[in-house]
Parts: sequence; C-alpha cells; structure tokens
Amino acid sequence: MKSNDQSIPEAANRYAKALFQLAEEENSMNSVSKDLDGFLKAVESSEDLS
Repeated sequence: MKSNDQSIPEAANRYAKALFQLAEEENSMNSVSKDLDGFLKAVESSEDLS
C-alpha cells in the first residue's frame, strides 16, 4: 500500500489533467488559467498556506 506522501501528488496530477482536459473541451482555458492564477496568488500571500 502506498503512503499518503506518494498518493497525494498522484491524485493532484489526475485532477489537474482532468481539469485541463475539460477546460480544453469547453474552450474555457483562459478562464481556468485566470482562476488558477488567483488561487496561486492567494496561497502565496497566506502565511498559513505558503
């Protein structure tokens, strides 16, 4: 059985691939990109998350 340390990145990778596949299919890559940029900025500016 895999440890959580290994399974978290694997799950994140699967979700990221699915997100980008759906964004491409729905022609909403720009919107998703902007949302992810906003999320990244929020994480980077948070002392608890960065």
